[in-house]
Amino acid sequence: MNKIVIEESNMKFGPYDKEAVFLIEQSRVYKEIGNNVKIAEFVLEKSSQNINIIEAKSSSPQPQNNEDYDTFIRSIYEKFVNTFSLTLALILKRFPSHYEVLPERLEKIEVSNFKCLFVLVIYGHKEEWLLPIQDSLNKSLSSFFKIWNLPPTSVIVINEKIAKAKHIIK
Repeated sequence: MNKIVIEESNMKFGPYDKEAVFLIEQSRVYKEIGNNVKIAEFVLEKSSQNINIIEAKSSSPQPQNNEDYDTFIRSIYEKFVNTFSLTLALILKRFPSHYEVLPERLEKIEVSNFKCLFVLVIYGHKEEWLLPIQDSLNKSLSSFFKIWNLPPTSVIVINEKIAKAKHIIK
């Protein structure tokens, strides 16, 4: 199988099977929609009926910096929700076929019972800084999770050390 490594925010994600990765940020359909729509880095089919939406950041503001922090959380929220929505729209063939061909493994996802994990990886972040961000994202995504019947544990925020231990990055 062909492997792919994705370089983003000072990290190398993968290697992953090329058939399991959708580089949504680089897709033609995303480029047609326009850059006013925020989107995550990529979608990864981890196993049958399990996908991860991956967003990478090289830094983040501290919660004490209210305005910047709230803007950061809102931006990540938009990226996760938009990526989820566009991925489902493509699986459901809501766009003409000339737009995009999803990797075969993603195309075969059964929408009625798949699981999704939203993963934010922040390079160089201290572990004690991760939980407040995860809590803020869980709070902002709670209605979205309820609507899609996703567990409240569907978002994780990790740094590059944890990502490496979980084999998300090299």
